[in-house]
Amino acid sequence: MKWSLPLAMALAASQAQAFQCMRSDPVRSFQAAMAFPQIYVVLRGRVAEAGILIPPPRIVGESYPVPGWFSGHALTGDGFTKRLDTEVTVRVTCFGYLCGSMLPEVELIMFAQVAGGAYVIEADACATWVFAPDPLVEDLLASCIRGAACVPADTLDEVFDPRVWVAV
Repeated sequence: MKWSLPLAMALAASQAQAFQCMRSDPVRSFQAAMAFPQIYVVLRGRVAEAGILIPPPRIVGESYPVPGWFSGHALTGDGFTKRLDTEVTVRVTCFGYLCGSMLPEVELIMFAQVAGGAYVIEADACATWVFAPDPLVEDLLASCIRGAACVPADTLDEVFDPRVWVAV
């Protein structure tokens, strides 16, 4: 039985290494949402009344809904200008012991799927649909929704100033 602890540690390490997230990028998430048949809206604001801290470990791929209240703005071609206050469901998804999370009352940029008038925000372990707000990101997303240039930040040339590029 002396070999069981090292074996268990090796198996746990291999499982942890097997799960890797791609680098999250709000523009990539916008492009992915546009490719889906479902309707998505990009939101900037806060989710209240959602106790979405670190959830207990779940089964791989399992998700569970957490009700909340969104207060903020939806993205338009002019930026986050459309006021929105509505109920939302945050769908927390787990991959083994890694689960998505979202702190309540923290200003965020979120992608919400809209179905039947209900808004659902996916909180996965890779933070694919929830981001910290940033003025440059907000400008890039506004450019995307206008149908103008929509390029992920990590593909821009370092000498190229995206703020000038977005304004053109």
